[in-house]
Amino acid sequence: MYDRAHHRHTPVAPGGRGGRASPETERLLFLFPTHAGSLQSLSQPDPLPLSILAFQPFTGTSPAAALRAIAAATPADSPLVGPEWGWAAEGDDDPLAWRGVSRGGAGSSAVVDLSLADAAAVAFPPGALVALAPALTSLRLSCCGLAADSPALMADLAACTGLASLALDGNALPALPSSVAALPALASLYAGLNPMKSLGCALEGGAALALTSSLHTLDVAGCQLSSLPDAFTRLGRLTCLLANNNALRTLPAGFGALTALQRLS
Repeated sequence: MYDRAHHRHTPVAPGGRGGRASPETERLLFLFPTHAGSLQSLSQPDPLPLSILAFQPFTGTSPAAALRAIAAATPADSPLVGPEWGWAAEGDDDPLAWRGVSRGGAGSSAVVDLSLADAAAVAFPPGALVALAPALTSLRLSCCGLAADSPALMADLAACTGLASLALDGNALPALPSSVAALPALASLYAGLNPMKSLGCALEGGAALALTSSLHTLDVAGCQLSSLPDAFTRLGRLTCLLANNNALRTLPAGFGALTALQRLS
């Protein structure tokens, strides 16, 4: 159910009669926001139909409308929609003036900086990030509850070709999203405090080559990494590497080739 007054989804209880879903069900609805069909509930013996709650793809091009779609999809108990953020406030104020949103200048409708840090839980309808992508240079999604089941968001990241700074730290990502390798302007990547045992394909082989001319800061501290890929040594412009509090025992052969490195931990 969509609450137009507050621009958010209200979960519908199993059986389709309205009301509040159980906490377990609400957690499932957040974890699998884009999956239609049926899902076995943790608390109900019958499958829970998710088609009524599956997020519809955002097909518009307006950054303001995209921000409203994100606020509508985000769980109502997230700090993002609280009064301290100003998101989804009464009166339907200008989303480009919401806290955490920076536009490209006075009167501009373009979003250049979006910070949803510490939102605890945030959901992006498919296509919403694409609408923000043309001017976006900084995206901060620290501590936003992102996990492996955020495929739409991770795929949409590839559209943000002007992104220079990306923060994904403090989430539940098992690996770096492969779409990171499609960001030719990416200079700073913060991905620490994720349960990553590998960097995935984002920094391996030819993917690492895509970042050799741009990436200068990489934070993967506090993960569960046991090794770094050999292709890592191709990041010749890397000046800062934070990889402490992992399970690293060795460094890739040729690590000394990173002559631009100024800070290592």
